[in-house]
Amino acid sequence: MLKSDLKKQPRRYRLGTTSYIYPTDVLPNVKKLAGKVDDVELVLFEYKNISNLPTPENIKQMKQLAERENLTFTVHLPLDLSIGDFNVSVRNQSLNKAKSLIKLTNSLNPLGYIIHPDRWAPNAKNEIFPLQHLKNKRFTLGQLNNEDKQRINYWVDKVLEGLHTLKPIVAEDSTLCVENTNFLFDYLFPSLLKSPFGICLDVGHLLQSDLEIMPYLRRCVEKLQIIHLHGVSNGKDHQRLTKEMHPQLKQLFNYLKQNDYKGVVTLEVFSEEDLLHSFQVLKEVCL
Repeated sequence: MLKSDLKKQPRRYRLGTTSYIYPTDVLPNVKKLAGKVDDVELVLFEYKNISNLPTPENIKQMKQLAERENLTFTVHLPLDLSIGDFNVSVRNQSLNKAKSLIKLTNSLNPLGYIIHPDRWAPNAKNEIFPLQHLKNKRFTLGQLNNEDKQRINYWVDKVLEGLHTLKPIVAEDSTLCVENTNFLFDYLFPSLLKSPFGICLDVGHLLQSDLEIMPYLRRCVEKLQIIHLHGVSNGKDHQRLTKEMHPQLKQLFNYLKQNDYKGVVTLEVFSEEDLLHSFQVLKEVCL
């Protein structure tokens, strides 16, 4: 059973987890987690007739819990948003949905709104570039042909344009946090570092792609608002942390301490058992 240990450990950053630790809706999860974690990542979705969006009354109750328990929130916007899509209609629909959800949750004063930048329809008309480039390869822009470069640059421009469209409705630009998902993030990364927007570094996604954590962390630490921590097993992400991750976690948290990181660290798992196990691994390493 989850106790209040996560809140008792002295640290500069806020340690939290997702709103899907218990098999129920968002609000009951927040109620169970309040007083036990510093932050809850509200994982939201809205697809056709299926939705887990909190009601205004739910939001009011969450705000009251937050004030009473010194709880903060991050908001993970739906995965189907495609703010860099080549189709202007899809981009506009995505931005309108993002605006609606930001307005719904802004009274919670989220520390970050997390956006996956590289969602697009998986068919030939909407691919960023041909599928053969996805086959265990990573390309710099210099290795791509001119047509592919143009498509990548167009996508980067549209993602940044979309983020700027959302700026007026957030308290601070840096709360719009772009999360690394697949290899396309590499092309967006340099532009993000020069932008006013924040970064959500997902460690599990780096591990899933067989990438080293520290080079990315060092490059983005000044822009870093949120870190997602989870393990990878047989290629599947969002698994519990393991003892085998001790060296990587020690290096990660030592670096965060050296740089006085004051953002959010989210254990991005989806069951109480995985959360407890992951927390125990962290205690052994750095808490």
